[in-house]
Amino acid sequence: MVEGINAFWIALLIAVALTGPMAVAGSMDGWHSTPCFWLAVPNLPGLALSSWISTEKDGDPGVWFYPIWLLVNWASYFLLIKGVILLKNKFSK
Repeated sequence: MVEGINAFWIALLIAVALTGPMAVAGSMDGWHSTPCFWLAVPNLPGLALSSWISTEKDGDPGVWFYPIWLLVNWASYFLLIKGVILLKNKFSK
């Protein structure tokens, strides 16, 4: 149970640490700048799905873009961390 709680918070920390700087770099340097392209690689699941979902909802990626981006990144990293914990426990026995 402790590993599950830690995975929750670690995934949330990673998601916030990756989403925030990309949002700032995108608004300062432009979305097609080199810093944004480097930050887009670890943000790819959230960036792709939030762009698609928010534009399908109302045609303009406005208010819904960043929360969806953060939640999808959190879910991606949470599942990745849980998978690593599962494999670690499986092979340590």
